Amino acid sequence: MLRALGLRKAESSANLAGAAAKQADENVNVILEEFHDFELTLQAMDYVLDDQSAKGVQIINNAIKEKGRLPIFVLGLGVIEFIEATLGFEVETMNRAKTTLTEAEALSTKMKNHHERSEIRTSSIYPPGTEYAVTSAESNLLVALIMLLSENVIESAKALYRLRKAYHTLDDINKSIQQHNRKRALLSKQNASVPNLSGSMNASKSTLTSFSDLSLSNNELTLKEETHKEDCFAHVPVKLSSKQRSDIKILKMAEKIYQLKKSRFVGSNIGNSPASDRHRTEIGYSSNSLSDNESNTSDFVDAEEDVPINTETTTDAIDLQAELLGKLDSFTIDEFIHSGVNLCFGILQVVLSLIPPAIGRVLSIVGFKGSRENGLQMLWDATRERNIHGGIATLGLLVFYDGPFQFTDNDFDIPTIEGDYGGNDSIQHVQSRALDQTGKATLLHPGHKLEVALLRGRAYFPNSSLWLLQEGRMLAGQGKLHEAVALMDSATDGTSKEIEMKQLKALLMFDKAMILVYIHHYERAAEHFLMILNLNSWSHGLYTYMAACCYLECYRMCRLGIYPLKDGESNEKKQEEFKKLAEKYLLKAPSYLEGAKKGFFQSKQMPMDRYFMRKVAGIKKMHANYPDLDLVDCVGTSLAHELCYFWNAFNRMDAENLELSLKLLGYSADVGSEYSINTEETNYAKIKETEQQSMLRYFLQTLTLRRLGKVAEGTIILDQYVINDKILIFEVTDSAGGASSIKSKSQTLNSSIPSRYVKRTDDPWLYPTALYERAIFCWKTKGMEGIDEVKEWLQKALNYADDYELSARTGMHIKAAMDRLDGY
Repeated sequence: MLRALGLRKAESSANLAGAAAKQADENVNVILEEFHDFELTLQAMDYVLDDQSAKGVQIINNAIKEKGRLPIFVLGLGVIEFIEATLGFEVETMNRAKTTLTEAEALSTKMKNHHERSEIRTSSIYPPGTEYAVTSAESNLLVALIMLLSENVIESAKALYRLRKAYHTLDDINKSIQQHNRKRALLSKQNASVPNLSGSMNASKSTLTSFSDLSLSNNELTLKEETHKEDCFAHVPVKLSSKQRSDIKILKMAEKIYQLKKSRFVGSNIGNSPASDRHRTEIGYSSNSLSDNESNTSDFVDAEEDVPINTETTTDAIDLQAELLGKLDSFTIDEFIHSGVNLCFGILQVVLSLIPPAIGRVLSIVGFKGSRENGLQMLWDATRERNIHGGIATLGLLVFYDGPFQFTDNDFDIPTIEGDYGGNDSIQHVQSRALDQTGKATLLHPGHKLEVALLRGRAYFPNSSLWLLQEGRMLAGQGKLHEAVALMDSATDGTSKEIEMKQLKALLMFDKAMILVYIHHYERAAEHFLMILNLNSWSHGLYTYMAACCYLECYRMCRLGIYPLKDGESNEKKQEEFKKLAEKYLLKAPSYLEGAKKGFFQSKQMPMDRYFMRKVAGIKKMHANYPDLDLVDCVGTSLAHELCYFWNAFNRMDAENLELSLKLLGYSADVGSEYSINTEETNYAKIKETEQQSMLRYFLQTLTLRRLGKVAEGTIILDQYVINDKILIFEVTDSAGGASSIKSKSQTLNSSIPSRYVKRTDDPWLYPTALYERAIFCWKTKGMEGIDEVKEWLQKALNYADDYELSARTGMHIKAAMDRLDGY
């Protein structure tokens, strides 16, 4: 009867409506909780960028105790561990990060499926679960990068599967983002005639109150309070009912999220005063008028309290601050998706574009390749976001442009095809102007734009020497080596906050030691290399070998009478001291590897370990031929300068240091050979220079000549003493019609002349590297007119061998240069 009267239907409809309302309430709570979890994790990850990783880990662990191992929490832990792992290269830390990130990937996949089934839409743009597709891809990518860092072919091959999986996920999401951007651009164009009032900063955003201060009795709100309420609800991607908008629990959660986000944008979310207080306009030790630890702690604000906006600052800071605060109405999840895809897909494309040729050939089989230009652009886009993705993107760009290996060779300044130069420009000088910061910034040489990104990081994370390290590297890249050392000294001289991460302290120590080598302060450099042994469990043998190389150079400088003695020091005593120290550490370095586990990654020697073991073995072999000599007198070409090449030192030295390097390299040369400092009257070398040592010496000396502007002279030396008949045999047709080798010492080589390789094994890295450097000499002398010859030299370098010592490093440079020439 009830059914006949329609009451059962009415009752059923009421139940359905009630269930729907309940489901809507639950979804709102789920969405707000997720927003809060993401904001909380972003705050925790900011701590690691400020060298306060323990606080970040504590925040996440507390959240896990309260809510369980949610994907975003586990990813946050994994990212913190990944940063620590990539700073220190320690096996234990790498394995821990790999395990955590693998768990985050599995949890992300599970949560993505749950959001899809339940249709929980946390994004205003993308389908349910998209954010967890990003966290899954991010976890996958970071695991793959850890595997690639092993420089092990087998591990790298395994990483390719992960890279391929991440690639396709990120590619799909990126296509959705691009489609959305096109629609938004079209809509913006259509509405261009409509005045835009949202560009000005709303006063409420600079003077927000807290809901704890609101009077909610009888649901009466002042206009100011109502405006604040609307601001807090603006980033909730669902339409709230009037009941939900009046729910104090929802109100407070919305405000909590809003304040976390706002303090993150301003830079006060990790206990620091607003970043604008520390904004600088130029890098350099002298520009640090306010040290990072001079902020007044009484001015610190809690991340969930309201933050005042400082409007009395530089134009750049105001523009950046206005841009960020203009994004307060954006949704946290959308921001995370956009910045995550830009970071991860950007890194992925750059990594794929730099993968060594031996592995790169596999890429065509698995069906994906990277574009360095597209990848760099995506990383630059990611830097505009004030979150962990923006921070890592900035660090990644700094390593790419100014890192120890400097993937973009400053001497190889070929302009891009996309119009880096105009019709009236001298093509060969466009990139040089970018380097000098007098021309338009380019993707390969961003100039001042990179400084702005670095200074932004320094302002937001004042307690971290990670950003100070990057500033020191940038100064070194600009040739300001002494200033770089002074800046790095300030991180450990007691005037700054104690460095929390030992991996960071070790990395800072290593970089400073290398810069000290560049300026020939070898004794202090050796001391720093040895100090790293107490900070890092990785590759003690290599650091010990580097210290030995430095002491050897000190010994040679004493013999030359150019070692800078302190008051009261005796040159003879210092010479004997350095000789003993050099011998001690040369013999000690291999002991860390022979039968030991230290210095191994997954029980495999690292490439640089194998390199220095070979060098020491060669010295011992030479010593056996000269048993009456001391071990250090049986060393040929300067070991320190050979190491300098691997860390891009010659591109950083000024003219004075280059001249000294040219002289020190001539120490081991035979009397009468070019650029030898030895004469019949004064011969410092105690052994005859072998052909192999002569090739190595001349190779390094040609680089100093090129940096000194003597390009033509360096080209002839490289051709005649390193390449011709030693690495390549060039065959020309003689007057009788037969083949003969080029013999003229005044004739430069041409890559188009038929040639064949001479396979050598003494210094495996040298031979393809010399061909790569020959390509740069060709570019420097012929410019765009010689572009075909440049490509031929690079191809000869690429084809030298399938694999060789340090092939990953050399291969990356060759591959990057080849990619740079695509389309010419």
